[in-house]
Amino acid sequence: DQPGAVLAILARTPERENLWNWLAITYTDKVYAYTLADQPTYASYAELRAKDARVGVKAGSASESLLRGMGAKIEGVTHMEQNFLKLFAERLDVVVLQGMEVYPALQAAKERSTVDLSAGTSRLARTALVDLPLWVVTSKLTPEGDAHRLKVALEKFKLTLEYKAIVKRYEDKQKFQNF
Repeated sequence: DQPGAVLAILARTPERENLWNWLAITYTDKVYAYTLADQPTYASYAELRAKDARVGVKAGSASESLLRGMGAKIEGVTHMEQNFLKLFAERLDVVVLQGMEVYPALQAAKERSTVDLSAGTSRLARTALVDLPLWVVTSKLTPEGDAHRLKVALEKFKLTLEYKAIVKRYEDKQKFQNF
């Protein structure tokens, strides 16, 4: 009567390590640091902390976890467009987020903004911080045999043309020039 498994896609962090069964990497996304074009850029999490940057992150993200552990000045929000609006208003120094979140966050920021954002991404500088493997995980309640079958099926699916087409469509969406 009760489900025996939860299936999710997560980045692997020390805090999450023992909470999940880590089955397979489904995709490796990039984590980017966005700043205003005329402001300093940041090339690593350590540099964000060392330069005492005011950092906007997604609440519950791997970046939030890592930066909090380093003692960085972070502001976590549930909707990343809030952080982009704060960056444009110069209330943050940098916004850190995964590539998959950038376009929707900028689109939402444009829709919610009370100021003209027509200059779009030309006002932003982007620096890649890290590659972030995203894992398919199951709950610890998942029977071992089911988890193994799912892992095998995922690894087979990653070899298909359909999977490669999905990844290509996703990567093409990240190549926007303006929003």
